[in-house]
Amino acid sequence: MSWVERGVSNRIPVSVRRAVRERDGNECQLRYDGCTFVAEEIDHVVNVASTGMGRQQVNRRVTADDLQCVCRSCHRVKTAREISVGRNAYKRRSERHPGLRW
Repeated sequence: MSWVERGVSNRIPVSVRRAVRERDGNECQLRYDGCTFVAEEIDHVVNVASTGMGRQQVNRRVTADDLQCVCRSCHRVKTAREISVGRNAYKRRSERHPGLRW
């Protein structure tokens, strides 16, 4: 599945990207281990999947307050953590067998 439908852009508006870079001084805001401190990407503070909306809807309504500058290394770490949390949310919780009495 493609992120871009025909004729519809899923990108964050350039004016919003520019405002985020100016606000953050083009520096990574996460600063995890292995951080390069130079922002190479723009990240949603709250991941898109947890909003319950599609990427197009989120990016149409996005403001500079919803985004942050991050380096590629920190972005990978944050994304991996979000994926792990999302997967664990759907795992079935173990239940006690109704016939056991201990």
